[in-house]
Parts: sequence; C-alpha cells; structure tokens
Amino acid sequence: MFGPCIQPPIIAHINRVRYEYHKTFVCPDKKLQTEAQRRADYIMRTNDYSHEGFLNEFEGKDVRGENLARVYGEGEVVEAWMNSPLHKGNLLDDWSEIAVATSGVYTVLWVK
Repeated sequence: MFGPCIQPPIIAHINRVRYEYHKTFVCPDKKLQTEAQRRADYIMRTNDYSHEGFLNEFEGKDVRGENLARVYGEGEVVEAWMNSPLHKGNLLDDWSEIAVATSGVYTVLWVK
C-alpha cells in the first residue's frame, strides 16, 4: 500500500508517481469503479475506444478525465501515460478519487 487507503497495485503505482511530483494521494472510489468497469466492458464489446464513445455512452457521469490503454502491464501503462502530456495531466491533476478497470486487453482510468 502506498498512501492513506487500500488500493490495487496500479493505483499504488500511480500514487508513487504522484508522490514524486509532490501531489496528494488518490483513493479508489467504488461508484466510479463500477462506471469505469462498464466503460472497459463497453470498449471490449464494441471495440470503440475513442473518447467520442466515452462521451456518447457515459455522458452526464461524474468523471473529469479518462485515460485508455491497450495491452500493457501495470507499470508499463503508467509509464506510457506519463510520456503523454494529456494523459500525464490526468494522472497528476488535483483529483481526489480514481478508478482503474480492465476488460480483456483494455485498461480504463477515470478520475474525479
């Protein structure tokens, strides 16, 4: 565990990165997790991993940012997101809650 809450390994990895950048820890949110899992399952079912699909399928949800990845391990996906300015922003912005879901080869990160 890295931070003030119980968290899966990928969120602990994100919190280690946030710590390096002097950011507060984020904790998993159960309701957000349910929605992120729906999104991951939607991507797997439809093969639509565009953010437009996100906007259409999940409009009105309390989500402030989304990162998507395909076929990465936990450390690799965080590293790939950190190498992309927009995705890095979603990891390091002043969020308080986070969810990471997987379905097949897809990984979905949501923040609020």
